[in-house]
Amino acid sequence: MEQRLIERLKNADRLPSAPGVAMEIVRLNQRDDVSVDELAQVLSCDPALVAKVLKTANSSMFGLPREITNVRQAIMILGFRSVNLLALSFSLVSSSRGQTSIPFAYRRYWTHTIATTVAARFVADLYAPGLKDEAFVAGLLCDLGQPILAESAPKDYAPVLAEMSSSGGVLQDVEQGILGTTHTEIARDLLNSWGLPVVLCDAIGAHHDPLQLTDPTSPAAVLAQVLHLSVTCADLLVCPDPAMEGAVEELRSTGSRYFEMDGVACAELLKAVETQLAQTANLLEVDMEDPEALLDVRTRASELLVRETLALNQQVQSVSHEVERLSEQKRELEVQVTTDPLTGLKNRGFFDEALEGEIDRAAQQGHSLGLLMLDLDYFKRVNDNYGHPAGDELLRRVAAVIREHVSETDSAARYGGEEFAVICPGRSLDELKARAEQLRSAIEAIQLPVDGGIYQPTASIGGCLTQDVAAEGTATRLVDAADQQLYRAKSEGRNRVRVVTSDDES
Repeated sequence: MEQRLIERLKNADRLPSAPGVAMEIVRLNQRDDVSVDELAQVLSCDPALVAKVLKTANSSMFGLPREITNVRQAIMILGFRSVNLLALSFSLVSSSRGQTSIPFAYRRYWTHTIATTVAARFVADLYAPGLKDEAFVAGLLCDLGQPILAESAPKDYAPVLAEMSSSGGVLQDVEQGILGTTHTEIARDLLNSWGLPVVLCDAIGAHHDPLQLTDPTSPAAVLAQVLHLSVTCADLLVCPDPAMEGAVEELRSTGSRYFEMDGVACAELLKAVETQLAQTANLLEVDMEDPEALLDVRTRASELLVRETLALNQQVQSVSHEVERLSEQKRELEVQVTTDPLTGLKNRGFFDEALEGEIDRAAQQGHSLGLLMLDLDYFKRVNDNYGHPAGDELLRRVAAVIREHVSETDSAARYGGEEFAVICPGRSLDELKARAEQLRSAIEAIQLPVDGGIYQPTASIGGCLTQDVAAEGTATRLVDAADQQLYRAKSEGRNRVRVVTSDDES
């Protein structure tokens, strides 16, 4: 039935056809050398059309800096494309003001159309400025298939209107089920047959489902997205009270899906549309539904949108605080897992991972890697003679000295018992020896009060520097080599430093 219906509509006596002025504009658009005077002459053949173009060009919707008083001036300031599209849209819209033998709600249709038009211009201005003029025209024409069906095929369309009146539903679904086509498909095909720009026809045909257009970044697809949001906005303004919350959610989700709009932005869209409705209806000379009722709908819908946004923001903040709390908890757990509770230095587990990480970094960046192993001399005597609390305090003071004398690039850890380790990346042999000597000297300067006296500890330090960090087993070799030098420092009398390179560690 679909193709037969479209062919019958094209040949119907009451079909709103493109008037002579509109068709002449289409023909002019196909020429590259058309002049301002030619276009002005064609437009001037329809004084009513000229008046509408000038009124619209001077309206707040277009926001031009000075008043436009004649067609030629409008063409010069607005540009060929804008004037062409305005004239085409007004000519075609004027053709669909007839009456029909079936109960078609013209006031509701025109209110919805004007709301769609204003919303499309507003949305395009923000998110697709290159398509502002096309959005205005597409908003006027996107649902033109409805009055066309009502006026030119009333017997076919009557069951659709009856079904919508009795049980509701989605208009396109009802049309598809009864007619085998939809008003959007009919509008697209007829506008195509009249020679309108392809981008307009394609966008209008897909505006209820922009995903029909495979390239979401193409002008037609972007325009279809603008129209889809604009129609959703218009749906909300003319929806019955019981459907308010669902319509608000549909507007919010559509705005978010296509243009990342939140509830506040959607409320601003509604306000802009409601503000422009009466003026635009006056420009097009159409009878609109009660403006006060539309204002009330917009106000209540805006409250819902803003309330939802505030609630969502509170949820986001709550989630954000919870994430922050969990992150802080995670950091605290990581500190607990990697920190020695007595000294506050990193523990053996951290040291093993840090050494492997420094080896990988040194291999990538091509620098040396040094390791110092430090052991307190005769530490057992402190515990035996002065008690474990004194031994614990000594370990804490040694840890403080190590923290004070290592750089930010070094990694210090309690290796176990009274033994400590310091990873020193990017050092020369002399620098590694100097660091070890600083630590030894600082530890020797510690004065620990014990039993009315002072205990001064000493430490033996062994170290190894390697350039061959890419070799397999570097971590084990480096620890073994530094440990071997520590053993030699102890065997040679303690309180001394032995640091070598991996080449001469033997």
